[in-house]
Amino acid sequence: MSKKRIKIRVEGEILRKIREEYFEGSIEEAAEKLKAIFGWDGEKMKSKLEEWERKGAELTPRQIEEIADRYTVSVAMLLLPEMSLVPPRKTRYDHRLYSREIPYSDRLWIRRAEVIQEILEAEGYGGQLPKIKITRNNVREVARNIRKHIKFTEEVQRNVEDPVKALREEFERMGIYVLLVPMDAGSIGGFAVGGRVPIIGINTKDRPVRQLFTLAHELCHVLMSDSIDICPSQEQAEENVEALCNEFAGEFLLPIDVALREWRLWNHLPLSQRLKKIAENYHVSQDVVFIRLIRAGILSWKEYEDWNSNRPEIEEKKLTGRGGKYVYNIRKWYGEVLPAIIYNLVKYGKVSGGTAGWCLRDKDLRNVRRLVTV
Repeated sequence: MSKKRIKIRVEGEILRKIREEYFEGSIEEAAEKLKAIFGWDGEKMKSKLEEWERKGAELTPRQIEEIADRYTVSVAMLLLPEMSLVPPRKTRYDHRLYSREIPYSDRLWIRRAEVIQEILEAEGYGGQLPKIKITRNNVREVARNIRKHIKFTEEVQRNVEDPVKALREEFERMGIYVLLVPMDAGSIGGFAVGGRVPIIGINTKDRPVRQLFTLAHELCHVLMSDSIDICPSQEQAEENVEALCNEFAGEFLLPIDVALREWRLWNHLPLSQRLKKIAENYHVSQDVVFIRLIRAGILSWKEYEDWNSNRPEIEEKKLTGRGGKYVYNIRKWYGEVLPAIIYNLVKYGKVSGGTAGWCLRDKDLRNVRRLVTV
């Protein structure tokens, strides 16, 4: 039995105003633009559009996104019950995030992040995070300064049970929201959507050390105000920006001076045990430790290649979800702050329950209400 598709109500007045003020075309011209979405001819599309502009429409999230794309407005403008005085940024929804190389379920998470961002921006959230110029010359200094700013000290890093959760809480204080979501293992490690309300997504099916590195990597993209980024799960692209963000992540998680001190502390151990000890102490991979020591001039790339070719395969843990545990899952996926913000937007009539339910993966918001009251 197939699942019933989620439908979200779009107000007729909003559809009409967007067509008149942003599309700037007649209803016939709009029908020609939109008919391919629904597979109708021009006459049927015109008739439906006239009806929708009078009475409103119940549409799927994907239909709403495609209408927004053809009208060259953001999805948020269609979802908000009243058009904002300052329109949200325009977004095209046919970019590389929607490539068929990325599984549909993963694209859904990215689309949710974009729509949440647009809604929050339209409601005046965000705008506090400064853009930072990060270059090869200052990347390590910036990483250390950010680490110091959020008080991610060595003591905290070594003793915290879940460093990803700890960093998420600090990022939320900076106005950066982190989604910890189950994406197809081997697809992407994470993504970042920059803007006034930055959102980072981390694949919880990756190993914890990989999640932590991806979080730091995507933070660099956000600080550089990249509009959007996808972090591959296996190999980082050798582009300049990606290499820069990798260096930022490495220094943020294991500053070179810390790596050197730890290396000397465990000098009585053989190479493999020294790497393992440092990696476990700081919740990073042994690759991160090795590369920090290469940067410090202690080890070489040749030694890294030899070590990497001889080490045993890392067994990937099969991580499973907790089906039906909605309140548990949504806290894990969205954190504590974001659901409360979205629920309050519903409470004060800023967005519909259907819109919020789709963004938070709950159709009627009963569980979201439980989430923000328990």
